Amino acid sequence: MTIKRVLLVTLFGLIFVMATRVPVDTDTWWHLRSGEYTLNNGMIYQDPFSHTKHGVDWTNHSWGAQVILYAVYELAGDLGLAVLTAALASGGMALLYPVCVGNPYMRAFVLLLGATAAAVFWSARPQMFSFFLSTLTLFILYKYKREEKDYLWAIPPMMLVWGN
Repeated sequence: MTIKRVLLVTLFGLIFVMATRVPVDTDTWWHLRSGEYTLNNGMIYQDPFSHTKHGVDWTNHSWGAQVILYAVYELAGDLGLAVLTAALASGGMALLYPVCVGNPYMRAFVLLLGATAAAVFWSARPQMFSFFLSTLTLFILYKYKREEKDYLWAIPPMMLVWGN
């Protein structure tokens, strides 16, 4: 194993560990409840949760991610949510690595700094899917521009899924 591979395994192992945590964000539980409600009752068109706005028209723009979060929670509990969050965070950072320029040590250092700054926002929420999918989009565009690999066809279906 080369030193570069050891560096990358260590870097992304650290990022995975940084992103693995018990869900403590209060929004996580709201997203789980929304996912459960959507699975059991269909799409939510009026707010069923709030006291002051109960029954008011509402657009749940994160329903797809909420259903996934709830399904993971039902299957694997808090640990499942922590692993999913860590996979999305470290996967997103891994997709950024080839896009960065410079020697491997500088790229790893910059990604570790970025991960440290971003870690405060990493929690089991729909935004984690957006983080991963936006880095995947950037990676696809990078591959097209720099290496002339045409994966652009993947962006429209990805956007269809991402938009829900």
